[in-house]
Amino acid sequence: MNSIKIPVTKQPKAPKTAIIPDRARNNVLFRICFQVSTHNAFNVILTTCIILNTYLLAMDRHPIEKHQQRRLENFNVTLSVAFLVEMIVKITGLGVKDYAADSFNLFDGAVVVISVVDFILARLKVGFGGGGAVSALRAVRLLRVFKLARSWTSFRELL
Repeated sequence: MNSIKIPVTKQPKAPKTAIIPDRARNNVLFRICFQVSTHNAFNVILTTCIILNTYLLAMDRHPIEKHQQRRLENFNVTLSVAFLVEMIVKITGLGVKDYAADSFNLFDGAVVVISVVDFILARLKVGFGGGGAVSALRAVRLLRVFKLARSWTSFRELL
């Protein structure tokens, strides 16, 4: 007698859910920030911002028309604010200890601080004789691309 083999499918694993820290259980703001910072959509939006930021920084050139420069600066400020908000949401939701436990968060936080310094220097019109220092501060923002390597396996292989 021939036996019929029925393929057995594995049950999908339950999605990993982050354990809500005590501080988030006891405070609505902390809970909301924790849920936002650990949600996949938050990461997708930030990945899109990193790609857009890299593209916009690559569009900077010399010479450039004033209206194009203004448009790039406006996008740059908007994205820098988005990254600042990301840092604030993560620190508020995860707490300083858990935020600092992830080296990519520390790296990203350093880039955000450098972006804020660059923004302040640009608004104060502080010059360093040729703009080399300010350009170097802006170039640091391009390092966010390495954050993508964390989530994209194929991108990691390229590096």
